[in-house]
Amino acid sequence: MTKKIKPEIPEATDILSLAIVPEELKVINGFNEVWAEWVEYKQEECCDLKGNMKPWKSIKASERWLTQIRNQYVNNNRDVVHVIAQSMLNEWVGIRFDLISDRQNQLMPKSRDQVSALDAEWSRINNPNQLN
Repeated sequence: MTKKIKPEIPEATDILSLAIVPEELKVINGFNEVWAEWVEYKQEECCDLKGNMKPWKSIKASERWLTQIRNQYVNNNRDVVHVIAQSMLNEWVGIRFDLISDRQNQLMPKSRDQVSALDAEWSRINNPNQLN
């Protein structure tokens, strides 16, 4: 009878230093920070409903997820930073692109007319004694 050898689970620091992050993800504002937080969460505290730890068992497993994240960003224009953050907030085992919508009500740039009207109102409120 041969004894099954369990692979050694990589530390979060190993994944962060050795896993290859696709170039498309490196330039997303906030991605590196949320990725580091996700890796730490996944390796150190992520449990299934029965309380069993569910870390990645290899660097390659984390790279497969990086490919999935990249595909969601490039092919589906998903807000990957938001989806990863929400997956952690919900304490899920995986990143759930199927359950989390992209952020709604993102701030849209103001038109010149809107900015001018806002500036005028701000000035009126802050200088009530001035004649308009």
